[in-house]
Amino acid sequence: GAGMLNTHAAVLEAAFPERRMGAFRSIASKNAVRFETQTSQIFNHNVLPFSAASTNIAIPLHTVQATVSIAWAFGTNDFGLKLYGANNALVGESNMLNLPGLTGRREKIVLRNPTSQQFRSEVRHTLGLGLTQNVLGAVETTRIQYPSLVDLGSLSPDTLADVHYVLGANLMLPNGSRFNPGNSVSRLELAETILRAGLVPQYMTGNRMYSDVVDRRSRGAVESVQSNPVGRLFTDVTVGDRFYPYNPASRLTAAVALVKAANLESQVSSAVLPWTVADASQIPASLRGYVAVAIQNGLLPLDTANRFNPGRALNRIELAHAVAAIVR
Repeated sequence: GAGMLNTHAAVLEAAFPERRMGAFRSIASKNAVRFETQTSQIFNHNVLPFSAASTNIAIPLHTVQATVSIAWAFGTNDFGLKLYGANNALVGESNMLNLPGLTGRREKIVLRNPTSQQFRSEVRHTLGLGLTQNVLGAVETTRIQYPSLVDLGSLSPDTLADVHYVLGANLMLPNGSRFNPGNSVSRLELAETILRAGLVPQYMTGNRMYSDVVDRRSRGAVESVQSNPVGRLFTDVTVGDRFYPYNPASRLTAAVALVKAANLESQVSSAVLPWTVADASQIPASLRGYVAVAIQNGLLPLDTANRFNPGRALNRIELAHAVAAIVR
């Protein structure tokens, strides 16, 4: 995540003061998304011994964290809290020992990235024992407020979910009021996205690795992916030559880089392209294992005609899907 990238940068800058990379991801969001926390529901129960008190709890869309908590006045009662989801499945439970003044009189359940649905809380005396007492409850939610982008209306729900994920995690950035889902991804943008996702350590060499990657932000991204401990992610260029940062990244180049970034390279030697891939002959034999792994792991699916399209430029929707599939 951002903390890891910034830690790598701080350590490297401490050892080599001339390499000023900066906090790459933590300042890169351009305020594309906001997070809003509010108490969305309050409830109270008069809980009787050997009886459960229940409340229906609605979790809104785009909630990244929900907290359901209960509290009660000083006393010897010990209450437990359970939370049920769809099909009455238990999704959370809290029942700490009631030690007044230390740990008691409060229970809390925290849900990370819950789906938007109706939950049901259940409060009861531990072991059914105790006296009738009023218990107060509250639901607190933290939601992502996405930017108003004008070109996402035609996307399918699954595709929109991928876009929301990469926006919410600052893995990809909008351009003003547009996400530009069909636009080609440049080689630099692919490198930047892989770095933002925390898939490689942030790094910068003492001297430029590539003659056409000059500014520090671009160098930070390109030199990070090309100095990865498991090897260069862009294998089609030689260090000391040109990187071509603003050229479109082909789907073949992306397949190799993403498979390496996802730490899936160990699967390459045994992976076999499905016989149904219509344009398999257009994929170099030495790289077919990478493409096979990318397909098998859902990073870069085939099109409706069963073609991989290795020479076609990767677009932003495809990158959003691939990165979301790796990082989720």
